[in-house]
Amino acid sequence: MSSHDVIEARAVADATLRTGVVSIAHGWGDGAGVNVNMPISLSGTDPIDAMPVMTGFGVRIEPI
Repeated sequence: MSSHDVIEARAVADATLRTGVVSIAHGWGDGAGVNVNMPISLSGTDPIDAMPVMTGFGVRIEPI
């Protein structure tokens, strides 16, 4: 969940990630994936290339 939208996905601990970091791959995998673009706001674009900011935004994780 970000300030923009919500996605539901299964979370698994990964010891290779820094504490407090969440990573989710782009793509739909085997068809059971989620649209990772949903929590991204198009109003926060990069000033140089106008691409959406896709890293470094806050999320909240809740059990479902």
